[in-house]
Amino acid sequence: MTDISPTTTEPRSPRAVTRPPSPATAEPIAPSTTEPALSRPDEPAWWRWTRRVFAALLLLVMVGAWLDGLAVILVLYGPIVVLGATVAQRISAKIRGRLVTGFHRDMFAPANRPYLVQMHIRGPLAVLVTLSASVALARQPGSEYFVNLALVAIPAFLFAQLQAIPARPVSRSLNAVALVAVAFLAFQLVQIHFRSGLDDAVSIAAPFESGEWTVVNGGPSTLVNGHYGPATPQQHDAIDFVIVGDGRTHEGDADDPASYHAWDQAIVAPADGTVVDAENGLRDHPIGGSETEPERARGNYVVIDIGDGHFVTLAHLRQGTVTVTEGDQVVAGQVVARLGNSGNTTEPHLHLQIQDVADVPFELFASGVETFPIHLTDVTHVRGGTEHADQTSQLRRNDIIRVDGQTSTESDSESEQP
Repeated sequence: MTDISPTTTEPRSPRAVTRPPSPATAEPIAPSTTEPALSRPDEPAWWRWTRRVFAALLLLVMVGAWLDGLAVILVLYGPIVVLGATVAQRISAKIRGRLVTGFHRDMFAPANRPYLVQMHIRGPLAVLVTLSASVALARQPGSEYFVNLALVAIPAFLFAQLQAIPARPVSRSLNAVALVAVAFLAFQLVQIHFRSGLDDAVSIAAPFESGEWTVVNGGPSTLVNGHYGPATPQQHDAIDFVIVGDGRTHEGDADDPASYHAWDQAIVAPADGTVVDAENGLRDHPIGGSETEPERARGNYVVIDIGDGHFVTLAHLRQGTVTVTEGDQVVAGQVVARLGNSGNTTEPHLHLQIQDVADVPFELFASGVETFPIHLTDVTHVRGGTEHADQTSQLRRNDIIRVDGQTSTESDSESEQP
């Protein structure tokens, strides 16, 4: 017979079925204690590229201003523009829910490190901009200097404070531009304050007979010297002088060159030498007008060979007052012209420089021209209200030069009056 009894086998285990735990028995999930990572994936690609292009354009503007000696313009007007852009960006981030909440409570959390780095780049930038403005601004009467400084410092301070309310994601390209600006301004301030500039300076006498003359352009930085840009090496160490009375360079009609204290002042040869070039026939412009042809930028001028490969240029002289011609021998202190408003100028001022060639080229990035720092002898050098019996360092904006003996001469004149 056939055995039809069931075969004994091991019982099969039932297939395990994973079921979600009921809400009553589920383990509670601990809340995250850190900010979420940067939300770059959901940021439109076109917006990322827009910021990168903007950063590139901003960098180009900075480089161009440096090349042309106009970095001071960015320092004085940049903070208010950047503050406005930052406020607009924060408002937009608030609307889109992209402000970083809780940053103050745990700013050192790993997710907050990019914002912390950004704060440590942009905060010092605001400080350096304010310090740069303090030396770049021309001293003005009364409280005007401090008002103008506040117009830079307050936007810079507010910009720094906004870094404590960051928006995600950070812009690496804009932070890179800010880092370049930090390095640039730090280097410029070191140049201004810690470089005397007199090691290779050429010593000459003052190019004017009397009076206190204030430097409006001078020094080893584009922050204080519009001539210092790499695009104009033929004017690298030039100095511009004006006369300031009661805190202003003029009295009366601001459009009339004759209202300016420096107008028609006697200009003298600062050293013995030979006149190698002179111009006397160019007209003096009204205030606001100037020469548009680069070859006439100096206006009326005198160039004197003082030996050892050094040539002194005195520029922006008054039409018809130049008393010397090519080949004339001059001695220090000899009157060679009177100051005017010819050439490329905003107001009557004396342009003084020393170069190694007689004929100064005018094209940008002129090669083969070397200029020299200038050391004025037998003068009183006033910086920050402190008088020095000799020029202590390379002259820079707001320095005052007074010819020695002027005060005693005035006293003698007063004593002779009945």
